[in-house]
Amino acid sequence: MDPLELTSDTGCLAVARTWLWEVGQTLRIRFIDGTAEEREKVKKYAKQWTKWANLTMEFVDDNYAGDTDIRVAFDTSKPTCSKLGKSARTIAQNEPTMNFSNLVAEGYKGTILHEFGHALGCLHEHLSPAAGILWDKAAVYRQYRNQKKPWSEATIHSQVLNHYTNAQVEEGDIRNSSLDGRSVMIYSIEPWMTTNGVSFKQGQELSRMDKHFIAAIYPHPTDTPKGHNLNVLDENWGFPLYWASAWGQAHEVRRLLRAGADPNFQSGFQWRALHWAAGNGHVDVVDHLLDWGALVDVRSDTGMTPLDLARINGNQTIIEELEEHAEIQARAAAELVPPAGTEPATHHNADLPLQPIAVA
Repeated sequence: MDPLELTSDTGCLAVARTWLWEVGQTLRIRFIDGTAEEREKVKKYAKQWTKWANLTMEFVDDNYAGDTDIRVAFDTSKPTCSKLGKSARTIAQNEPTMNFSNLVAEGYKGTILHEFGHALGCLHEHLSPAAGILWDKAAVYRQYRNQKKPWSEATIHSQVLNHYTNAQVEEGDIRNSSLDGRSVMIYSIEPWMTTNGVSFKQGQELSRMDKHFIAAIYPHPTDTPKGHNLNVLDENWGFPLYWASAWGQAHEVRRLLRAGADPNFQSGFQWRALHWAAGNGHVDVVDHLLDWGALVDVRSDTGMTPLDLARINGNQTIIEELEEHAEIQARAAAELVPPAGTEPATHHNADLPLQPIAVA
């Protein structure tokens, strides 16, 4: 996947894992130009991402001599845009990786959040495989051809109409949630731009799904106090086992399971710990979750199973293990179905997987 094809001109979150930064990384950011007011606006709102993502943004001085990861310009003659994630590293150090053409217009806060979302690896929400927007293409072309800075037909197609294909999803290792109409990563879409009158306004604040998904992509280490209820959603609609599994903390996952964490508890978006462990290639975490009864044939809000995500990741060990457990769980479920016309037998906690005895 060419990261330069996924830049923004203003718009689930969906992320391309190929272009993500390292979890816990400090991103050094330098301004190419801009007024003091413009710079302060960017600093203030860009850092809102790091309240949820395990990343640090360090805005360096103009005289900083070292290499930087993101460089911001304010050129009114060029479109608002950003390179996708760490593809910014392919740009010369004296060139910007992000540009803002207008931070005076209404909605500039959402624009800053949007462009820094791209800089962290987030894709356009309306191009997500889960979007399913029914575009009135003629109306869309008219809209973007007649704006102050007209777009070419190719740009309109790539930035608005052309959702990511299944091949791109696998090639770029894309992770996406269901369509989030409140996301800062979606374009404003007027009713007359769709055939069924569906419309969205670009978010001016990080949505709950924005926060949840970026926290899972760049997770913070878990630190769950003893006695804490492990099977309750937190403010990001996740829970301790979920974050530890996304991060690949096998020892912490084992500790949480022993402490009573439910391996089949799901997030507010129907993702489970096994989805992230399988999708991120964490073999040891997958082993622990399966040992404690994590179900394999379960779907996220986007219809993906842990096995689907494992196949995208390409870890053959996890794929084979999930396939084996899927068969075992299917047979066990079939044995619980009584013959037609008979009363079902009473099973103690029959719908809950048995948990292994904890041994040292």
